Amino acid sequence: MKFSKNLLRRKRKSESWFKYLVFLSHLWLGLLSALVLVIVCLTGAIYALKPIAHKVVHRNMLFVDTIEKQRLPIDSLVSKFTAEYNVEPYSISITPGESTLINYYKRGEKSIYAYMHPYTGEVLGEPNESFNSFFSTMLYLHRWLLVYNPGKTIVGVSVLIFMFLLLGGLVLWWPKSKKLMKNGLKINFRIKGYKMIHQLHNVLGFYSLLALLFLSLTGLYFSFHWVRSGLIVALGGEALEQRSHKKKVQNKPPTADFIAEQARLKQSAPDLKSHLAMVNDVLPYVGKTRIYLPRDVGSGIRVRRYCTDNWLNARLPDALTFSVSGEIIKIELFKDLPLHRQFRSISRSLHTGELFGTIGCIIYALISLIGASLPITGFLLWWRKLK
Repeated sequence: MKFSKNLLRRKRKSESWFKYLVFLSHLWLGLLSALVLVIVCLTGAIYALKPIAHKVVHRNMLFVDTIEKQRLPIDSLVSKFTAEYNVEPYSISITPGESTLINYYKRGEKSIYAYMHPYTGEVLGEPNESFNSFFSTMLYLHRWLLVYNPGKTIVGVSVLIFMFLLLGGLVLWWPKSKKLMKNGLKINFRIKGYKMIHQLHNVLGFYSLLALLFLSLTGLYFSFHWVRSGLIVALGGEALEQRSHKKKVQNKPPTADFIAEQARLKQSAPDLKSHLAMVNDVLPYVGKTRIYLPRDVGSGIRVRRYCTDNWLNARLPDALTFSVSGEIIKIELFKDLPLHRQFRSISRSLHTGELFGTIGCIIYALISLIGASLPITGFLLWWRKLK
């Protein structure tokens, strides 16, 4: 009886029906989604700190002493990688002041990552497997609750509920006078118990409202096709087609001409030094550079360099595409892209905070922790009334 009465309190005389219904929905939906939201926010906070933790765990491989000689040509590092692992690399990451990361990736096979000394060509080591496993688990929890199909839907619906809870919480918090509003914008640390929990819930929720709505919306971009398509249309693009899950067509055996062409391409490996020289001419700034080597016959090299010369110090990607013969066939500068293309190119790093570097990761982690605290403090307030 007491439990049901606490879920359906009477409407107060001075309370409008709108605010009363918002309160009930805030309570019911909050209790329904609390556990999922705490998991999503906590794992999001942990995952936001991944770039910082990565530099700490791999500091002996990442940061190398500068030697008084020129860096080795990138082609030499690729040759040493190929000789060491007997595979052709898929991508190369060159970061100023750090070692060079070379990666081999092929669907269905184990990926290989190797940090190589840019001055000596020495293989410094590979990423810590326990580190990668831990953050992969955090990501799977954050996006799918470790169960892909139902988990993705549960997380998406819970985040939609969270956005409603944030807006409903603003309606419930909104004071009737300026004096009450002023008092509602600060935390009195001299009080304890129920009143402190109530203040933490209200004040932290208010100050983090816009940031949590932004994180929720960018998170839904990866959960639901209709959100992704709607955002692209709102930013000036066209509606995205939903991917259809077609049955895999059995690949035909390669022809003799195809095998011969593959062998010719391997013998005439691209001159990465000249490619980087052209990249430096088109993009004459210092920034992290990632090179994607060709995987198919007739495809060229793709290069992406991240520019931080902006007022937010954000890592904005510029991209170049080369033909098989080594000529630049496409230049995509971030500043020249339409708004919807800009958003798509930075959507992931915009959601994780990595776009804004170390400071961004820390701020995003703190905001996510506040997001995790709101269902907890809300539940404690309801539990106290129940008792």
